[in-house]
Amino acid sequence: MINQIYFDLDGVLVDLHGGFAAYHHVEYPYTQERRDTGEPADEAFEIWLEDQARWSDPHGACTTKEFWANLEPFPWARELFDAAKAFGKVWICSNPGRPEFASAAAAGKHAWCQKHLGIAPNRVILMAHKYLLARPDRLLVDDRPFVINPWVQARGQGLLFPQPYNAHHHLTPRDPVKWFLESLEKLR
Repeated sequence: MINQIYFDLDGVLVDLHGGFAAYHHVEYPYTQERRDTGEPADEAFEIWLEDQARWSDPHGACTTKEFWANLEPFPWARELFDAAKAFGKVWICSNPGRPEFASAAAAGKHAWCQKHLGIAPNRVILMAHKYLLARPDRLLVDDRPFVINPWVQARGQGLLFPQPYNAHHHLTPRDPVKWFLESLEKLR
């Protein structure tokens, strides 16, 4: 039985790609309206990702605590986090990123969690290798299959959060909280 739930931030509760687009003053091809259609990422998204590499100072945003602390939450972030509390302890488990900006990301992510979720820093775990926390009674909700797969291989429970850029794009819910609760019920 699942009694601990770990949420990734970027791509599950936080709109990281939208934050990069805003920082660089470019249009992000997957607005909330487009996301709600359940369409897969297409050529526009691939071009957008390629363009990130060509922007001057592509990771400059990542080097400040303020960037991470001020990213926009997805509309469902707080409700989704709070709904999970009915099933056990809820944690944030997020990757702090590259060494050159990890300390800024860590400080900003802690601030973001306190501001938007009302949780203390001791409920936030920042680590690259999330699978090290996996156990049969623990669930990870993440938008990246290369994070979910090792977690499941380590005997943890995993939910790939639908986003246009992953294999579950066709499951993209209009109501992510309802999707989460229904998915969790199937795992129980």
